[in-house]
Amino acid sequence: MPGIVKEKDVILQLMIDAVNESSDYEIAVTLNTGGLLISGTLAGVSDYFEELKKEFEGGHEQDEHIRSQLDRALERLDAASDSDISYIHLKGARIYDPSGNAVPNTDTVLWRGQLKEVDGFFLGALERT
Repeated sequence: MPGIVKEKDVILQLMIDAVNESSDYEIAVTLNTGGLLISGTLAGVSDYFEELKKEFEGGHEQDEHIRSQLDRALERLDAASDSDISYIHLKGARIYDPSGNAVPNTDTVLWRGQLKEVDGFFLGALERT
C-alpha cells in the first residue's frame, strides 16, 4: 500500500548481530515473507558470502570476476555499522509455498532477503517430510 513504510524487526536484527559476532553461533528460524515460509539457519554475512563464493568455483573468467566482486562487497559490509543491516541470510534454507510444498524441490539453498520484508518469524526450522 502506498505510504506505508515497513520497519525492520529489531528482534531479528538482534539475532543477526549475534550471529555476525560469533562464527560458531547458529540460530534456526522460520520466516514468513510474502506468503512463503523460509526455514533455515541464520548465517552471518561473512559465512553467507564465503558459501556464495563456492558457487562460483568453475574456473571461468566470469566466475573469478564475481568472486572478486563478492570479496569487495563483503569488505564494505564489514565496515558498515550494525544499524546498517538491511538483509537477512540463511543457510540450509528450505522454501515452502502456502500449501506447504517445498519450493524449489531441492534439498537446501542459500537464501538472502530484505530484513524489512519479513512479515513474521518463529524460532526453529521446519523439517521436510
